[in-house]
Amino acid sequence: MTTDKSPQEVIDIVGMHIFKPPFNHLLEDLATIPEVVRVTTLILEFDVELILNGMFGYLENLTGHHFQEAIEAFRSIRAVETVRILEDIQRYNAIIRGNHTSIEIKCR
Repeated sequence: MTTDKSPQEVIDIVGMHIFKPPFNHLLEDLATIPEVVRVTTLILEFDVELILNGMFGYLENLTGHHFQEAIEAFRSIRAVETVRILEDIQRYNAIIRGNHTSIEIKCR
């Protein structure tokens, strides 16, 4: 099978349709789909939500329930700086929501 689409065009097309049938069911049970599809889906889902709703919108939306999985997807493609930033956001979000075990405050 060949296509006249560039990789970026394919990603754009999938990104536009990820929330519509028949693809939207992929988001319901990510553990059952192949890793390459899961990683691609999580990254596209994150990207689309971030563009449309910002980080706060992503975290508040149902897609935010996949935040840890999205971090792991970025880790799997070795997006080290993205992982670092997202883990920082995850920690701050836990503090804001009170989902932390303890906070150590250091003064200089």
